[in-house]
Amino acid sequence: MRRRGENIWSQSQVGKRVYGYIIQDDTPYPLLFQVNMMLRKGCIDAVILYKNVCYAAFETVKPGA
Repeated sequence: MRRRGENIWSQSQVGKRVYGYIIQDDTPYPLLFQVNMMLRKGCIDAVILYKNVCYAAFETVKPGA
């Protein structure tokens, strides 16, 4: 995907800027950042079920949801 995107967007300055935004927005936040954000938003419990290099599964409980 990255190589193909570089070829498509490398033709112009606007394309390079848009491709940069795509790469920046498509990069996931670290797992603990996501879990802490959920806890700040009202979740009372968070459990990390599985974590590998770039994949993770976790669950949270939010009262009243």
